[in-house]
Amino acid sequence: MYTSADRMSELVEERYELLRVLSRFNIALGFGDKSIECVCREQQLDVNTFLAVVNMGESGSSPSIESVSVRELMTYLRNAHAYFLDFSLPMIRRKLSEAVLTAVENEVSRMILHYFDAYTDEVKRHMAYEEQEVFPHVEALLRGEQEDYSIEEFARQHRVSDDDYVIARITELKNILIKYYPSEGKNELLYSVLFDVFTYQRDLAMHCRLENELFIPAVRLLTGGGADCSVKDEHSAEVKDVLSARERDIIIGVVKGMTNKEIADSLFLSVHTVTTHRKNIARKLRIHSPAGLTIYAIVNKLVALGDLPDIYTGRV
Repeated sequence: MYTSADRMSELVEERYELLRVLSRFNIALGFGDKSIECVCREQQLDVNTFLAVVNMGESGSSPSIESVSVRELMTYLRNAHAYFLDFSLPMIRRKLSEAVLTAVENEVSRMILHYFDAYTDEVKRHMAYEEQEVFPHVEALLRGEQEDYSIEEFARQHRVSDDDYVIARITELKNILIKYYPSEGKNELLYSVLFDVFTYQRDLAMHCRLENELFIPAVRLLTGGGADCSVKDEHSAEVKDVLSARERDIIIGVVKGMTNKEIADSLFLSVHTVTTHRKNIARKLRIHSPAGLTIYAIVNKLVALGDLPDIYTGRV
């Protein structure tokens, strides 16, 4: 763990990814051999807040919620939002477009780009909610005002968004490209965009963890409540990627737009059995959404493009 007496330059040299943290706290470069405490003092930044964020990536670290500045955490989060939306995601989109549109399966390539665009739109909605609802509420609390909005609403919404879209959907895209996409042509582009997706996913996961473990508990303290919050375990067991014939039938039904009941009736199964199969498919493929399963089904020739509903075949 880093302390206020450590040199800021050594921190960057040892963990260059922390340059993003400096940028999001608006710390200017050119700090020479000055200590972290000295740099923070000169740039009017609370050193305890800076160290709490920096040390989150270190095993065994336990930041003191009482010592962090909620206002400076909001500055950090707002700058992170701008980085994700204005730089990271657009850069990945450009490289992804160049990489996949060189392949033979052009329709699949377009579907992948459509998938990524839908994911980006969801991230924008999630971050807009924080900018328009959560941060103004917290600013009112800092001014000593009380509002009807509760940080617990954000805590509940945030857990759902993290698991459903913000983390899980980019993981799906990564898995589709690695395990199922028929790479042809400029492979170096595909490897490059995958590297960027891995980097983005790691950065975003740390961003979500910061909100869960620092920001939300610190806001709770402003309201006089406790800082305790549950943290979800992101580790899951690996499952072998082997589908049964029945699971392939289920996927075909899903990508054709059929409901669980319609699939059950067509295959002479119970709805419960279909639901169980879909859970097993999601574990094996690590793909949960119909859009992701559609790309998988096309690439693996489980369905033809002509069999798909119009929603999946739009041009982008």
